[in-house]
Amino acid sequence: MKFRLTIALAVLCTAFPAFAQKNQPLRVFIRAGENAPGQDAKDKSYPQFLQDWSLLLRERGATVRGALRFPTREELDVTDVLVMYAAQGNQIGALDQANLERFLKRGGGLVALNSAIIGTNTAWFKAIAGGSTVAMAGTNHQGVVGLYLQDSTHPIAQGISNFDIDDEIYYDMDILPEVKVLAAAYTPKAIDTGGK
Repeated sequence: MKFRLTIALAVLCTAFPAFAQKNQPLRVFIRAGENAPGQDAKDKSYPQFLQDWSLLLRERGATVRGALRFPTREELDVTDVLVMYAAQGNQIGALDQANLERFLKRGGGLVALNSAIIGTNTAWFKAIAGGSTVAMAGTNHQGVVGLYLQDSTHPIAQGISNFDIDDEIYYDMDILPEVKVLAAAYTPKAIDTGGK
């Protein structure tokens, strides 16, 4: 998980300074979520992410707001980058969709992490985020995987070598053809691994 968070921080710190107002700190809104039904009560991953990353980004000079819900139009109006990390994250109601489209149209940035790419609004979310998926058995993997850089010359990937990561990954996503993939991993599908 530490590597995913390091990569996400690199994205926030290097890819989006253009979204910040000149000579002003980057304004980030973290949309986390409640734990999913049936999730282990000891697992506070979404609320913990909001708490930890708010602190981490503030320590690096960003202005950070966040909530365990989707931001309002007024909150998006004072945001440069929206970071989404919530179960079924792309299940966004019509009003929130309109607010997000307005935010993106004015130049706001979007970072969708982990389960934020899952939901029922896949075609719409793919169009704005570059990729999406529906939660289905066999489209994620938890464990150690090798992450291999596809473009080590990109500013986000410079200085990073291939590495192994013990985390959860999603695959068989519906991705726009023009998306630039910076790193990829072999995905051990259940059909290939005898269900493991």
